[in-house]
Formats: sequence, structure tokens, C-alpha cells
Amino acid sequence: MKVKVLNIRVIVAPNDFIVRLEGGGKILDLCNAPVEAAIGIMTIEADRKHCNQSANVAPQLNLNMLLQEIIPADRLKQVELSKLIKENCYVAEAVMGDEKVAVLPSVGVYLAMLFNKPIYFESEIAVDDKRNAMVV
Repeated sequence: MKVKVLNIRVIVAPNDFIVRLEGGGKILDLCNAPVEAAIGIMTIEADRKHCNQSANVAPQLNLNMLLQEIIPADRLKQVELSKLIKENCYVAEAVMGDEKVAVLPSVGVYLAMLFNKPIYFESEIAVDDKRNAMVV
């Protein structure tokens, strides 16, 4: 069953970036995220918060803006994390029109955030989110 990602967090751990995907009562941690993808995700979040605070700031040319110019906005439909190849190793596919393109999971998350597209993962490769579990 596909789970839609509702929240994305970047966790900075010693010698590692972890991209945490949350949704449908499940958590999927993508460990060893490339530094560029993790920083890109954090930059998008910071840009969104900054844009909400000050709309009069002139935009600067950065990787996010460059990718948005190169890739047509309607080309990317969604990103799917669907296969567990081996322990803690995932494959992601960017759905681009009628085709699927294999990408690193964290890069897929970055692109989906950049273009405001949905992210899905298979519930079988995630763990239950017990942070809000009620103890009776």
C-alpha cells in the first residue's frame, strides 16, 4: 500500500544526514543522504519560511531556481519509494510524464519538494510511527 508523505525532516547526525519521511502513521528514514540533497531540502524549507516572512527580498540565482528553469513544472508528477533492495537501501523513481526515472531517494525527495509534488513510499518498507501512540 502506498503512503503519502505529509512531513519531511532532515536530521543531522554525526557523520550523516538522515531524511525522515512521515505519513499515514509510518516513518521512513533515508540514511546516508548525499550532502547536496540534504542541504537542498533544508534550503527549500528555509526559503519557504523566509518567503513567508519577507516578500520584498530580491531572489538570488541558486540551484533551486536553476532546476526550476530547466525542468518544466508539469513534467514531474510524483516520486515513489517502492523497493527495498537490501538492508536500509532503497530505490526511488521520479514519475516524469509517462516514464519513470530512477533517482537516489534523497534526490527524489529534494525534487518533489522543489516542484511541490507528492511523495509516496510502500508501507512495507517503513516502521510504525509510535510517537503519538496512546498508552492504556
